[in-house]
Amino acid sequence: MPYYSNGDGKCDLVITQNIPTPYRISFFDALQKECSDRKITLKVLYCGDTEWNRHWVIDPTQFEHSFAFLPGLHPRLRGATLHFNPTIIRSVRLLSPRFVIFGGSWNLPSNLITLPFVRKNTKRILWSEGHADAVLNPRGPISWLRKLILRQFDIFAVPNKRSQEWIEQQTRRPSNCVFLPNTVCEEFYRSQSNDDRPIARAALGISNDSRVLVQVSQLEPRKGVIELVRNYISLDASLRTNSMLVILGEGRLRSDLEALVGNFSGPGRILLPGHQSSEGVRSWLHAADWFVLNTHIDPNPLTPIEASFASLPLLLSKKAGNSDELLCNGEAGLRIHDASNPRCELETAMSLPKSRLVEMGVCARLNAERRFQRRAAANALLTQLGI
Repeated sequence: MPYYSNGDGKCDLVITQNIPTPYRISFFDALQKECSDRKITLKVLYCGDTEWNRHWVIDPTQFEHSFAFLPGLHPRLRGATLHFNPTIIRSVRLLSPRFVIFGGSWNLPSNLITLPFVRKNTKRILWSEGHADAVLNPRGPISWLRKLILRQFDIFAVPNKRSQEWIEQQTRRPSNCVFLPNTVCEEFYRSQSNDDRPIARAALGISNDSRVLVQVSQLEPRKGVIELVRNYISLDASLRTNSMLVILGEGRLRSDLEALVGNFSGPGRILLPGHQSSEGVRSWLHAADWFVLNTHIDPNPLTPIEASFASLPLLLSKKAGNSDELLCNGEAGLRIHDASNPRCELETAMSLPKSRLVEMGVCARLNAERRFQRRAAANALLTQLGI
C-alpha cells in the first residue's frame, strides 16, 4: 500500500506497528477516544498493510484513529515479514511526540533504525509481550543483541507480571514498566442471549447434546495441534461418544492432521474447517462447550480472551503467557501442564457436568470484563504514562 495518512501534525503519542490487525485496530480506536477526551493527540504509523499468511480483510476507511501507512520494503525471511520503512525516522522526528511506543517486535527493522534518532525529549517505550517460556533464542548472538537493544528503551509496556520479570532479567535492572493487557473487540464476541448457543449449533449442524471442544490457532508445531488430536483419539471411547474436536486455522501441519483424521473411525468427530472469518470464529465459540489452546509457546494469545468474552471455560496450556490472568486459579477452566500430553486434562474436560462448565464460563466472562476491556486498558495506559 502506498503512503496514506488521515491527518498530519505534531502529537503527544506515536505508536509504530507492523500491520493493522482486527484486535489492534479496535484497541487503537478505543485509545483514540480516550486521547480525545484528555485532549491528547495520537498517531499510529503502520509499516505495512499485511503480511504473509495473514487473511484479515482490512478497510482503513473504517479506522477511528489517526494513522499513516508508510512506504517501504517487506521481504520475507523464514516465514517472517521484515518491514523496512526508511521514512519512519523523519515521520517520528517531525511528529516530535512526548512518547513513542514501538510495537510489532523488538527486532522490527523499522523500529531498530528509528530508535537512535528519536528526539531527546521523547520517551521511548517498547510494547513487549515476551516472557521466559516464549523465547525462541534464549542464548547466542540473537539473545545478546536483544539484550543490547532492550537496554535502549526508557519504558516497557507489558501485559502481565511474567513479561515484566522477563524484561528485568534481560535488562538486568528494575525496569520502568506500564501494564497494557492484550484486548479484543469485546462487544463482538459477547453472547447476547441464551438463544445464541442453539442458534449457532443449528447453523453449524451440531446437536444440542454434543460436547464440543474448539481450538483456534495456526496449524503449526508450536500450537500443539498434532498432540491435541492424538490425545483426543487416545481417550476412552465412552468419553468421545457424542463429542467433537474442532481446530480452526491453517498452516503447515494441515496434511498431517488430515492423515490423522482420515484414519480416525470414532466414536467422536474431528473437524478441520480451515481459516475462518471473525464471524465464523464467533459462531464456533458460541456453539462450543470448551475453548482449547494446547500451545507449546505463545507470548500472550488473544483467542482465549475472545473465548472468555463468549463465556467459554478455558482448557489452556501453561505456556500461554496470559494463562494465570485468564484461568483465575482454576475457576475459569483447566490448565494443561504438558502440551505434549494433554490427555489427563482432556479426560477431565470431557467428564465434568455441563452445569460446571456453565459456572466456569461465567467466571471466564466476568474475569475478561474486569481485566481485558479496551477502553479501560487505554485509560490505564494513559494514566500510567501521566498524560
